[in-house]
Amino acid sequence: MAQGREETTRGAIIGDPKGVSLAATVAYCRCNKLECCATTLSIIGGFFNPLLDPTLRLVGFILWFAGNLLWVRFSYRHGKWGMFTMQFMFGIQNFFGIANMLFTRV
Repeated sequence: MAQGREETTRGAIIGDPKGVSLAATVAYCRCNKLECCATTLSIIGGFFNPLLDPTLRLVGFILWFAGNLLWVRFSYRHGKWGMFTMQFMFGIQNFFGIANMLFTRV
């Protein structure tokens, strides 16, 4: 193997200029469902959060909160304590965001 390249456990080469194929990404998500679900929910929730419509913003907070819960579970299972702390605190912030939107009138 050429110097500066590493073989991953999935067989893709890190640093390959062609990148990772869609098939490799799908295979990775099949094996790491928790991580991929958490990523998807967090990204979709993040897109909804800055919207002006209060209902869509609430949906964004709820999706992002669900993603936070999955990230907390993922990081706990893998012993990623920095990530665990960060996602736990983001979850608390999102919980307060949801409560604020549900129980206050603007």
